[in-house]
Amino acid sequence: KSLLKTIPMDEVALDLSSPDSLFQSLIQHSCSIERFYEYYWEQRHLYIPCLKGTRSSYFNKLFNHEILKEVVLSKKLKYDKDICACRFDDEKKCRVNAEVHGPVTAEKVHSLFHDDKMTLQFHQPQRFHDELWKIQEKLESFFGSQVGSNVYMTPDGSQGLAPHHDNVEVFILQLEGEKEWKLYSPVVNLPRNSSSDFDDSTVKGLTLLDTIIMKPGDVLYFPRGTVHQDKSTSGTGHSTHLTISTYETQCWGDYILDFIPYLTDAAADKVVSLRRGLPRKYYNQVELPTTVIQNLKKALISLAESLTESTDVEMSDSIVCNFFANRLPPFGSVQEQLACSGKNPTLSSMVRLSYPDHVLISRGKDEEGDKEDSEKMEVYVYYSTRNRRITHMMEEEEKPKGLRFAAECWGGLTTLKKSESDFVKVSDLNLPMHVGLDMLVALWAEGLLECKNDN
Repeated sequence: KSLLKTIPMDEVALDLSSPDSLFQSLIQHSCSIERFYEYYWEQRHLYIPCLKGTRSSYFNKLFNHEILKEVVLSKKLKYDKDICACRFDDEKKCRVNAEVHGPVTAEKVHSLFHDDKMTLQFHQPQRFHDELWKIQEKLESFFGSQVGSNVYMTPDGSQGLAPHHDNVEVFILQLEGEKEWKLYSPVVNLPRNSSSDFDDSTVKGLTLLDTIIMKPGDVLYFPRGTVHQDKSTSGTGHSTHLTISTYETQCWGDYILDFIPYLTDAAADKVVSLRRGLPRKYYNQVELPTTVIQNLKKALISLAESLTESTDVEMSDSIVCNFFANRLPPFGSVQEQLACSGKNPTLSSMVRLSYPDHVLISRGKDEEGDKEDSEKMEVYVYYSTRNRRITHMMEEEEKPKGLRFAAECWGGLTTLKKSESDFVKVSDLNLPMHVGLDMLVALWAEGLLECKNDN
């Protein structure tokens, strides 16, 4: 039997019944979800020791050397893209990367680990292991952000990476062996970019926040920006841990960068100060005159005030559309099985969304229609049910998949979305007669809608 299949439910140590229950079971007894976000998220680390033996055995089945061997033998992997090898030179205090290229072979991977004492880093194992697909797809629904992962296999008494910080929120799951983690104060709070390797003098100038010995079944969370380094404990065998990461480019600054064009476009039509001309030949100045800077400040204030005064400004959906375009597809979904099944919806049917967490309803101006209809509003239904699992988090950006409907469908679609897994009578959706049924049939044909008779 393949080790890449899902783990039997009686051996699963996490509650996978819903996104919230999964995250709560991940942080276990340590605190509630509300307390986690209030006290720990983006602020301080949290160590969650394993209290149940089933958890350590379950974590071990998420990834180990036998699983790595099966993936290497059954998939066409490439170095750097899928797997890389490195070690930290303790004398020179720097990272040494293995110079390997081409197809990955089991023999070479074995030699890198056992002979060269290299740490093996396996990128995005959820592409191949069904249990990780199940876990990370649920976590993406919980966070509303893409969730990536990497596996690190480190020989006994070795260190793979130099001290550094990441630009993502990090959860460490210890799968095999023991590893000592050292966490240091940030060089930059909540950085937007990952750091290069820090030298010894930089690390010595930081505050050591904690030293933690991770054992199988343990979980460790730390915010982006936390400087860290880890080393497998001598005499305990090799160490394997899984890094689960999220919230890359998901801060307010990223959102405002994306939202400002939409806000400016809407506000400029209503606020006269935003329509006044720029100073004549302002670009010829070596430095912007004080009057120009003052006018710019006034314009930005007017822009902010337009947001507080308006109730009909459509928020930008570019970031969330990118999430839906690139997140994992629903666990267990197969492209061929997503086609419509059963009878098509009628006015007497009861309907519900097949995968409500994977459907985004938005509205905006018709940007593809005639210029005369440029102000016409439309409703967009974006979906991630047909995303490709094999490209998840592999820097292959996809375009969002979606359907367009008349603006009158907005109310019915939002009712469908809010009902989640409950069936709703078509008559209760209050859809316009001329387009409502066509919309439901289009959703059903795309495999996004389930139907049953109203008995």
